[in-house]
This record gives sequence, C-alpha cells and structure tokens, in this order.
Amino acid sequence: MEELVAQFTPFHEPPPPQPFPEQVKAAAPTERKRAAKQTKQKHYQTTIHVTETTTADGQRTYSAIPSPIVRIPDPELSAQELSIKEPTSPKSRVQQPFLERMRRRQQLYLQAQHNKALERMGEPRAMVRRRAPGPKRVSMLLISVKRQRKLKMKKHKYKKLMKRTRNLRRRLDRA
Repeated sequence: MEELVAQFTPFHEPPPPQPFPEQVKAAAPTERKRAAKQTKQKHYQTTIHVTETTTADGQRTYSAIPSPIVRIPDPELSAQELSIKEPTSPKSRVQQPFLERMRRRQQLYLQAQHNKALERMGEPRAMVRRRAPGPKRVSMLLISVKRQRKLKMKKHKYKKLMKRTRNLRRRLDRA
C-alpha cells in the first residue's frame, strides 16, 4: 500500500488569484468593438400593391399582391436609388384551389336557384340578367374533416350491416 501511495505527487496549494494587467483591461473594449463591426446584417425589400374595388352599390373590396422579396446589396443606398421590382404575374399569391372550386360551385348553384325561381314566376331564361350574388347570399357550405370521416364511417357501417343481413332479408321477402 505504501508503494502505491509513494507514486502520487504531493499536494501543493494553487497560487492566489492575480488581477489582470492594465494592458489586458484596455484591450478588452477594442475587441468588443471589433466583434460588433464584424456582425453582418442583410437587408431585404418588398412592396405590396393594394387594389381597392368599389361596386355600383358602394361596397369596397381590397386585394393585396406582394412583390418578390429582393435583397438590398448596400444599406447606405437610398430607397429612391433602388429599383423596385414589379410582381411578375398575379399568380404570385398563394393559391388555394379547393376554396376557389368551392366558391365557383356555390356561385353556379346560386345562379341555378335564381334561374329556377325566375322560371317559376314565368320569366323565360333568355331574359334573365346574371348578377354576382351579394355577400349575404354567398355562404360557402363546407364541412369539417372530422364530420366527413364520421359520415364515411356511418355509410361504411350501414353497408356492412346490409351485407350481413342480406340473406335474412331475402328469406323474409320470400315468405
């Protein structure tokens, strides 16, 4: 055991802490300034074109089309010197084909209902003037995914029951 203990180095206390020299303290703020100068900033620019549409009955609608985001190479340049890119096409906005399809179907449905009502009143179809339905009449009929799934399961269970009881119903029908 003593041989093992003899291999260890004796314990020496570490020296007490010393304050930094004045040169190190003076150099620290300049290093911070250098680090601040080295941070890079990137500048970007975009424009949004807002179109206001007023209908004959005084309703106002607004539509906004953003232009592509452009990186500004030099932040010191003024905004007038920078060339503003126009949007390449009106299709640059996010498209939602499902909602568009539902709106079109809803409009066609409302027009068909309107035409049927006019025919019942005795007005021929050729005399019908078509107008876009007002904002109160256009209400989209959408159901949630949860409800769609519920209806699908209901239909599935009904078909399963019909398949299971088919022979019994045939026998009862013969008797």
